[in-house]
Amino acid sequence: MEKIQFIGANQLNDEERGIFERFSAEIYDKSSMMLSDVSIVIHLKEYKKSDTDKRKKYDVLVRVISKEGKFESSDYEWDIAKVMHKVSNALENEIKHKLRI
Repeated sequence: MEKIQFIGANQLNDEERGIFERFSAEIYDKSSMMLSDVSIVIHLKEYKKSDTDKRKKYDVLVRVISKEGKFESSDYEWDIAKVMHKVSNALENEIKHKLRI
């Protein structure tokens, strides 16, 4: 199985995809420092009110599967960088809490 699996990332434009991949690599690096044999699934959903609306809301779910257990975090926001940052921090806090680091 791949180390990072993306679901729904194909709907992003180039700029958003770069931000998404940068934060995904950061999530993988942080998780692999705390856990062993890490596999990550990142599920992205994009919502618009209408086709003419330029604003998009992003819903991100991150699952980390390792020998120590399964960890999950999700959040939504209007800015992709902000939501990825929130999910990254929440996931890191959950791992620390469950493993009592």
